[in-house]
Amino acid sequence: MIVSGGCTLAERYAADNDLELTVFKPDMKQHTHFKCAARARNLRISDKCDIMIAFPDTKKGKGTQMAIGMAMRKGKRVFVVEGKSENRKIGKRS
Repeated sequence: MIVSGGCTLAERYAADNDLELTVFKPDMKQHTHFKCAARARNLRISDKCDIMIAFPDTKKGKGTQMAIGMAMRKGKRVFVVEGKSENRKIGKRS
């Protein structure tokens, strides 16, 4: 299963490999402030994942970095794919 907070690369990988996808978006109905909603979303992602493969985009904010820290504090394995979004490629599993 792939768990995403809205990463298009993760969603494309799940689709290309016929994997179940769960997307957690910030819940603005439960949290009135976006930062609180984003933190709660990142906590759900870090709880749900067994292994995190993160694709941080520093131009869009620090949410992925927060999720990475949460997962690491829970003792989960974290892999970070660096680089510009347009240069990152994910293929099908073998």
